[in-house]
Amino acid sequence: MYAVETIIFMGTIALLYIITTILVCFDKMTMGGLVAIMMYNSILIDPLQELSEMVKQYSKTKVSIVRINKYISLCREENFNQTKNKTVNQSIEMKNITYENEGKIILNNINLLIEKGEKVAIVGESGAGKTTLLYLLCGLLEKTNGNLMVDGENCVSMKDFSNDFSVLLQQSGVYTSNLKDNLCLYTDKWDEDKIREYIQCFELDNIINVKGDYMSSPLENISGGEEKRLRLLSVLSKKAGIVCLDELSNSLDNNI
Repeated sequence: MYAVETIIFMGTIALLYIITTILVCFDKMTMGGLVAIMMYNSILIDPLQELSEMVKQYSKTKVSIVRINKYISLCREENFNQTKNKTVNQSIEMKNITYENEGKIILNNINLLIEKGEKVAIVGESGAGKTTLLYLLCGLLEKTNGNLMVDGENCVSMKDFSNDFSVLLQQSGVYTSNLKDNLCLYTDKWDEDKIREYIQCFELDNIINVKGDYMSSPLENISGGEEKRLRLLSVLSKKAGIVCLDELSNSLDNNI
């Protein structure tokens, strides 16, 4: 396809030269005019070639985006079919859980029982493995040894219950496009009254005006604290049975 475009492009330039030459031969154009047109053509060739290359790259990118979106849609559908009936009804338990990474033991013989409805804080020094433990609970990492129990039954992978979790990761960002794009990272169904309540509660009024089309308004000049609160709002917008928050207090004031 690109070879054809190049041939058409070069053919057009050649045809222009032929036409101007014929006009000179029949005294319809002076030789100076022909030289001027040739000079202008030489000036335009490089930008036109760059434009042609941009069109090629755009076409390639468009094809890639279509393929990626198709793949994402298939993955979402497959994940939904696998997890739509998997929920934690009573408890999650870790029994002698060990996690290794590149031969290094990060967690060793961890035992933990969390009943549904409990609020649990995991406290420890930096590098103690708090984030790793949270990732194992959410199914973002797979254990090396030990047993995971859900509602008293052995669980092969917590990925099967991913639909029941909403997770605030320590390292993640926000879309500055609008609020709706951020909410869609977690769910496509949210309660707008709750969203307005969260905006007020998390003091995000200065970047999100709840009046008018606030879902589509751009999010501009966001500070680190506002970004963290916006991520928290997005996490809570998903009506998940289990909410996991990694390093929640970072970048937040004491009154939030």
